[in-house]
Amino acid sequence: MFAPWCPTCSSRTLLGPRRVEAVERGPGGPRVVLRCHCGTLLVWSAADDQRPAAAPATAPPPAPVAQVAAGWGGRPRPRT
Repeated sequence: MFAPWCPTCSSRTLLGPRRVEAVERGPGGPRVVLRCHCGTLLVWSAADDQRPAAAPATAPPPAPVAQVAAGWGGRPRPRT
């Protein structure tokens, strides 16, 4: 699990192993490229004590999830 700073979300975000895009060697040790829930690529390094910078996007962000139909509100519908 990783908790990097995401500049797009303006907060630390808990990211699991499914969010790992790549692991590579860095000058101060291994670096991990993560994709935040908002779609921003983040570079995390154990050597960094500061907030990691967002990596440049290599692919367009995923399309947003469709909103729930208005008026339903997530409640069960009454039986008729």
